Amino acid sequence: MKDRDLEHIFERRRDRRVPVLILGTKDGADTFIRAMMRDPRAPYRVVGVIADTPSRVGREIHGVPVLGTVDKLAAVVERLDRRGGGRRAPTLAGDRHAGGAGPRAA
Repeated sequence: MKDRDLEHIFERRRDRRVPVLILGTKDGADTFIRAMMRDPRAPYRVVGVIADTPSRVGREIHGVPVLGTVDKLAAVVERLDRRGGGRRAPTLAGDRHAGGAGPRAA
């Protein structure tokens, strides 16, 4: 098998992950993003982060962009949908308590 063939297999596997937006930029977001990047069988693909303050917008957490603030959430989701950030509407995952993050239905 050529290297190109392997890339295509991995790309398809990644596409089956559920696209999620992380709510919050605290340690829980960092931990969640790293966990999803480390596990090739992770069920989620983090497409962006929603910040609690505008000063964090435009930054990245482990290569994942901080796309906007909570008050701009609808616009962020619409923008992702237009550009194909996920074939399905992103699920939301957020800081539930200090130091922890997990998926939460929108």
